[in-house]
Amino acid sequence: MWFFKKGTMIWPEGSKRGVLRNGVYARKLEGKKVSGLTAFQAQNKLDLYLNGNYWSLPEGTIFGAYAKNAKMREMK
Repeated sequence: MWFFKKGTMIWPEGSKRGVLRNGVYARKLEGKKVSGLTAFQAQNKLDLYLNGNYWSLPEGTIFGAYAKNAKMREMK
């Protein structure tokens, strides 16, 4: 499981890029890319903002992000 902290820029599939307003746990999707970046699947709701616009995307949303912006977390 990977964790993206608040303030990380992501590129959701079917939506415009956005900055996370909350921390998000995600699973890495092997062999898939989104906007040329590593693909992840969100394990909780995404709350995003960009240029004064705010929106949310549901749990299970697939998004692209730089893997170096995530921290590996063990889930118990």
